[in-house]
Amino acid sequence: MLKDAEDLEYIEAKIDVKEDSEKRKFPFKKFFETVKNNEYEFGELPISQDRKGFELDEHGLVRFYQMDHPTGEGNVGDPLTKHFAKDLKEMVLKPTRYEKYFDVVLDSIQTTQFWTSYSNRYQQEVAIWRPETTWKVGDSDMMEGSIAAAVVPAGTVSRRSVHKLWVTLTNQSTGHVIGTGIKAMVQSPKGYRLVGADVDSQEQWLAALYGDASAEKRLPLEKRVAGKTAFSNMMLAGSKSDNTDLHSVVAKQLKISRNHAKTLNYARLYGSGESHAKKHLMRIGGMKQSDADATASDLFKLTKGESSKFMKLDQKMNVLVDKYMEDTGINPDESKILTIDGVYYMPSYTSQFSYETVRFENWLLSHYTSILPSSTNPDKLFLSLYENPEDTRRLFVGGYESSTFNFLETSAAAHDLRTPILGCQIADSLGKLPEGTPDAKYFDSKYKRSVMNWIVQSSAVDFLHLLLVSMQWLCDTYRIDARFVISIHDEVRYMCKEEDAPRLALALQLSNLLVRAFISQRVGISQLPNTVAFFSQVDCDTVLRKEVDTVSINPDGTKVEDGVAWTIDDLLKLTGGGKLN
Repeated sequence: MLKDAEDLEYIEAKIDVKEDSEKRKFPFKKFFETVKNNEYEFGELPISQDRKGFELDEHGLVRFYQMDHPTGEGNVGDPLTKHFAKDLKEMVLKPTRYEKYFDVVLDSIQTTQFWTSYSNRYQQEVAIWRPETTWKVGDSDMMEGSIAAAVVPAGTVSRRSVHKLWVTLTNQSTGHVIGTGIKAMVQSPKGYRLVGADVDSQEQWLAALYGDASAEKRLPLEKRVAGKTAFSNMMLAGSKSDNTDLHSVVAKQLKISRNHAKTLNYARLYGSGESHAKKHLMRIGGMKQSDADATASDLFKLTKGESSKFMKLDQKMNVLVDKYMEDTGINPDESKILTIDGVYYMPSYTSQFSYETVRFENWLLSHYTSILPSSTNPDKLFLSLYENPEDTRRLFVGGYESSTFNFLETSAAAHDLRTPILGCQIADSLGKLPEGTPDAKYFDSKYKRSVMNWIVQSSAVDFLHLLLVSMQWLCDTYRIDARFVISIHDEVRYMCKEEDAPRLALALQLSNLLVRAFISQRVGISQLPNTVAFFSQVDCDTVLRKEVDTVSINPDGTKVEDGVAWTIDDLLKLTGGGKLN
């Protein structure tokens, strides 16, 4: 560094990273003071050692770093978008001049950007009007109508529904963001109600259930229980109020906030790795790189478990492992020998847990040498125990979610992958390539995360289809005059006459019970804990909104009345003890 560089008012710096870029005067002293002030106010910005920087002056006094793109490694086109709203609000990103004008511009952008994006979609909706139903609001003539939403029922590879407006709308903003209340402008006709519910922790429950079923498939049906694995147990019995749910436990163990733990837990379930966790902890959590590295590593070891290579045991040899565990008194839950979907997996010979395999093979020799021919080669004998000793798989052991991820890993490798519930086959675009196809292994590796995500998301669509079929059956059987309106991922909404709303809500509760019971039995667990048997609440409202008490304002400025949220206990009282007829 130049001597007394801090006293330099200006330095010559290029205006671009190109070699032949022209130079201009750069206000170095003012820049230096701003940086020091920011370090004092916010702490030193965590920058990884491999981060590429650009020095635009010949003495290397100033190094510029590219802003982190929220979804990848590309250039940030606009730092004033919603992805940087938190940094702008907390003044991590801020202007060094014209602050008042900047605040006005930023407020205007944040107020209008939602409507700028969604106004065309709204105007393109097809409305069917009913001229016979009109009324006045102030000086305005109002007319009743319906929107024929062109929803694509299976618009994604995981069969989720797609619509450019209704399925993508965010919840109504508590601020003054224009347009976020569009959803609440969909109102039921006079004398009718919109009845619906959100499926509580739907994909988490499915993932945890698959972990339970996979870990217990070797047991007789009567011995299989819900909540066998740590992940499932915390999901079913854990509570936010006493810090026993997964998010609270992870937050406490790693000494991070519950919100950070929740974000990272969901990201991990959908396939994000350690690198994403590190970036999140550095960018959002404000950690230094060394701390972020250690925390992310601890997070994955605690939840996903330790990664290692395993060999698949020939299923005909399962009885030998059963006998080995019985004779040695090994607790299967603490052993490094994994059971996945009824199949044993032994640590490979290069694994850090290879001692478990060696111990099993030594036990085998000591117990069965007497009945083997004297010419038996032990090495060949051991190799015959496995389907293909050279085809090792990366699996996980010792984490809260190890059973779930092991099930997803092995399922993703199947040649005819189908959902465990209704047997829906994966689309050709993600399915296994035919044998002999060039780069088939590269394809499998590249899209494995998407395939694992498909298993959970497509299972959630199976859940929705079962729920809709059950509702149709109950409504037909008990003559509930109701109509299915829309489903938005894990949320369903029906419309019925006001007097039928309690019966329709009870039908939803019973459908949830029937569907969860069917799914549990389908994967081999004949138990359904009370904590997931019923919706936490069923909403009865006059408008489409996430919560019945969300403040919604009509175009004329009047407030939409709050709806009601019924628990199963409320509905039992309203329906005379649970009568649908």
